[in-house]
Amino acid sequence: MYIKLAHNQPLEPGNPELWPHVTESTVQNYFPKFDLRTAESFEAILQSVIDLSAYYFQLPADIVKADTNFFDLERHSFALLDGCSFEDVKYNRIGCSIDEKGNAIGGIEDRGLMLYAMFNCDAEELYGISLVTTKAEASVRVKRGVLPNFSDCDTPYDLAKLFLRIQTLYQQQLTAA
Repeated sequence: MYIKLAHNQPLEPGNPELWPHVTESTVQNYFPKFDLRTAESFEAILQSVIDLSAYYFQLPADIVKADTNFFDLERHSFALLDGCSFEDVKYNRIGCSIDEKGNAIGGIEDRGLMLYAMFNCDAEELYGISLVTTKAEASVRVKRGVLPNFSDCDTPYDLAKLFLRIQTLYQQQLTAA
């Protein structure tokens, strides 16, 4: 498996509706910069993951902690968007059919869709980490199964630990070259 590391790239937040003044310049000014290749410590990596999570979910820094579950961050973001409490967030279903009584059937729940987008669609820009297909593009080479997937990380702390493992492999491979 080949992983490319680069500077992260400015990206709109996961819930741009919470940030009505989003423009290219506000994204440039508020987007936390991160480059795993140059992060100086685990604490710096963790703080970057926390800052990027707060930005992505458009949440105040006091909500986003190292041990906060990503599903809870998504739910806090929906609570802000819906103007309700965390406890009152209601999830819906998408891709449903309607039965003869007018009830939604089938489909999938929308809980986790924002996380899916963060980990599977926005990770390259958000974190500067991507899978590539050739050795020439790669910053790090890793055997399949050695590292967990982003989506296996429940908290910013878990994600920072994964990034530290990637960074360690990167530095080992640089030294060996």
